[in-house]
Amino acid sequence: MSTLMADFGIDRLSPKAKADLAQEIRDSLGQERPAAKLDDERIAEPARRDAESEADPGIALTREQIWAQVEGRLLQASNESNPNTCGVRCPDIYPCSFGE
Repeated sequence: MSTLMADFGIDRLSPKAKADLAQEIRDSLGQERPAAKLDDERIAEPARRDAESEADPGIALTREQIWAQVEGRLLQASNESNPNTCGVRCPDIYPCSFGE
């Protein structure tokens, strides 16, 4: 552990307090925040994807297909963590709030 963390007592904070402090420090940097450093693999990935989609345009998904996948995953996650057993139809992305 960093001696700086111990010097300022950060090592004694709860995980949530540490995360809040980190966010506050990040926000305080404003536009002075250093740019993220990307490795060569992450820099090359967009070019690889562009070349792949130009070579075979049929592999691209429409906006509707993407949203259908997202909604399907949200519904699946909602049903797995909060099965609706009361018979009232709750919105798919919200846990059931009836019959508890």
